[in-house]
Amino acid sequence: MGKSRKIKKIIKIITISTLSVIIIVLSIGFLGFYLATKNTKLESEKLLLKSSSLSVLDTAGRDINENSKPISSSSIPAHTINAFIAKEDKRFYNHNGIDLIRIAGAFKNNIKSGTFSEGGSTITQQLIKNTHLSQEKTIKRKLNEIKLSLELEKYYSKDEILNTYLNSIYFGNNIYGIGAASSFYFNKEVADLSLAESAILAGLISAPSLYNPIADLATSKTKASTVLMLMKNENYISDTEYSQALSELENIIVSKNKPTGALYSSFATHEALQILGLKSFPLNSKITIKTYLDNNLQKDMEEELKSVEYKAIFEDSPMSGIGSIVLDNTTGGIVAFAGNSPYNLESLKRQPASTIKPLLVYGPALEKGFISPASFILDEPINIDGYAPHNATKKYDGWKTVRDNIVRSTNVPAVKILNEVGIHDAIEFASSLGIEFTKDDYNLAIALGGMTEGVTIKDLATAYMCLANGGNYTNSTFIKEIYINDSCCYSHKPDFSRVMKESTSFLLTDMLKSVAEYGTARNLNSFKFDIASKTGTNAINGINHDGYNASYTTKHTAVCWIGNLGDVETENKPYYNGSLHPTHFIKSIFSSLYKDIKPEDFLMPESVKKVRLDKDSFLDHALYLADMSSTSYIEEYFELNSIPPVKPREEKEYSVISRVDDNNKSNSFDFMKFIKRHHSW
Repeated sequence: MGKSRKIKKIIKIITISTLSVIIIVLSIGFLGFYLATKNTKLESEKLLLKSSSLSVLDTAGRDINENSKPISSSSIPAHTINAFIAKEDKRFYNHNGIDLIRIAGAFKNNIKSGTFSEGGSTITQQLIKNTHLSQEKTIKRKLNEIKLSLELEKYYSKDEILNTYLNSIYFGNNIYGIGAASSFYFNKEVADLSLAESAILAGLISAPSLYNPIADLATSKTKASTVLMLMKNENYISDTEYSQALSELENIIVSKNKPTGALYSSFATHEALQILGLKSFPLNSKITIKTYLDNNLQKDMEEELKSVEYKAIFEDSPMSGIGSIVLDNTTGGIVAFAGNSPYNLESLKRQPASTIKPLLVYGPALEKGFISPASFILDEPINIDGYAPHNATKKYDGWKTVRDNIVRSTNVPAVKILNEVGIHDAIEFASSLGIEFTKDDYNLAIALGGMTEGVTIKDLATAYMCLANGGNYTNSTFIKEIYINDSCCYSHKPDFSRVMKESTSFLLTDMLKSVAEYGTARNLNSFKFDIASKTGTNAINGINHDGYNASYTTKHTAVCWIGNLGDVETENKPYYNGSLHPTHFIKSIFSSLYKDIKPEDFLMPESVKKVRLDKDSFLDHALYLADMSSTSYIEEYFELNSIPPVKPREEKEYSVISRVDDNNKSNSFDFMKFIKRHHSW
């Protein structure tokens, strides 16, 4: 009996203690909630929506952001409303502003992922955050959000809250509200939105830059299909309606005839939000983004895309794409960006083909002193540990100089050099130019552009800009300055750092000038100023899927890519060849840029010297300086500490690179032996 009383007493103490702790915790919680939110009040005037004023200015101060439209109060179709409810807040009509079930689910997912990416916000909470609070992620802001959401539900009906929300939400491209979004993206009134179009807009709002149908229609469609599935799961649409909407989604298009620079404006706005760490600009604010845009060049590029030559490329092959970017070498500023693709051209990665060779192969080999433009390499069939590359022509040129191989864009010599430089060192060199690699890229195929993920045209242009700047690297950017309510909150200052010797940059540039003069980019040789250029063509099973031209002058760097984005087998059409349409497009860019003022020529640095080589020895694939009195010579550039000696009168001449043995297996290149004999006198 005594034991039973003791147990009851212990249980009583535990119960009282537990209740006391709960009461204390709740009291502290309520006190903390009161103190954190006591000065926060619901302000009805803030629900009278005004969108942010966003200006995106070119270098002349002209606003290219013509995408705004007064917020529409048109009646909204039921399927449009249901798309947003299914996507954002499926229990919208059943909670009082706070969805505890959703909060619990978000908390569980955050614990699993180890992040706080999910917040469990209802439509009511989102409206409060967009109209009353900042975008900062703090406990105090969340508490204020909860308080105001509960108050909002007391004084406004569900339909009023939903209507205000749909007319305030941010849809990217400085578009606020469902009416403006409907007009901008689909050129129609909101009342005429289809189910598939509604799904596009509902999917867009969670990440307007990522799911922007103008910048990346394919990703936007994928998100929309998820929205349609959610609608079907919530019984907002039938199986038949779901299937019909998916079919419509496959062929959906966004509005055409956008104002000049619409794509550029979209990318610049996205970059500005990234810089500021925001998902959208705050309502009732004046935002001014000053960019590096040359609007005249942008217009010319967009007009060129409309020409029959390039329009046919895209329209005749629905899975094709074309994109081009131009950088100012002095600042790293993106002065123009144009293209046509169902994917985001700023982030789209493709195999770079031979445009990677100067950055990954010849650059590091020059930097190490392994080669010079005059070095001879034997172009022949090889097999290195089972890897047997071949040239695009399936032919081999024998002994040719590095300059010749760059001009011809041969494959085997590039693989040979990469093998000697070392894949790790080569990747390290290219990475310093902003090229990204994966762990699966550590193989000899990368010498020919065979990367796991590939590169963007923005990253490729930024890397080539480093060559134009004498080996000094800086990032590329759309943004010059950002102002919020006339106060400057960001100003771009180019930060240059040397990543290669000036001699390496100059020697590469001079060889790439030969590509533009008489090589694969010879369509550029009509210009009367220095242009360095490299083309690239990516073929898979005999089908050309990508064509590139990367070119630069002392003032600008430009890249053009044209390619087939589909996995389907297509005809081997000539416009995917880098030396054709991409080079033609680059030619149109330089014609526009330099119709009045020509760029200066590249200057030879003090670390480089042009010398005369003995012609007879040269024809026998050996490098010796010509006698001062000789009239038979060949001129070439060398780094000062790599200049060959004068030809000995009776000494046997040395070949530069070893041959391949009879078993068709490549011997190691005796580069170090070559350096000892020819570079260290």
